Amino acid sequence: MKNYPVDFHKAAGTNPIVKLNETGEIFVTEQLALGLITYLSRYPVKSMTGEILSTSEVGQNGLWGDRGYAIIDKADGKVATAKNPKKWPSLLNYQATITDPASKNSIPPVTIKFPDGTLVSSDQSGIDEKLSQAFGREVFLARTESGKIAGVQSPIPASWTARSEEHTLNSSHRTISY
Repeated sequence: MKNYPVDFHKAAGTNPIVKLNETGEIFVTEQLALGLITYLSRYPVKSMTGEILSTSEVGQNGLWGDRGYAIIDKADGKVATAKNPKKWPSLLNYQATITDPASKNSIPPVTIKFPDGTLVSSDQSGIDEKLSQAFGREVFLARTESGKIAGVQSPIPASWTARSEEHTLNSSHRTISY
């Protein structure tokens, strides 16, 4: 950081910050403005609406608890995504929140609010059946770690990496994975 006398004129792209040093002298410090965070959102279950945060821990994989879960279609093993609204038209009508924000678990439990207001917890028995009934297809709620499915109790191999739906774009017939 650069220190400037009090008559410092603001330079383009910087924000002056007035400070007092240990001897009581006033000085202005230049701080480069890279952007402004207006709010933080966390989405505990991929493609469901999430929650607004005032603070969050940020780690190697992003915000703590963000996309810690995903809905998996048992028929094809693909992750449910709002990017495929024909297959998952109501996914964005569900809201997921972390049940215990004070928890230091790597993947904390979540509560899912259904469109009718029903609340279910990821720790609750029968959650996969409730989600399957709601989505009209057999699905399961899976934990994720670094983009991979964790502790899967399904026919999908443990080393399998989760991928979103594939789509054909326009008339070019190129396939893109999200």
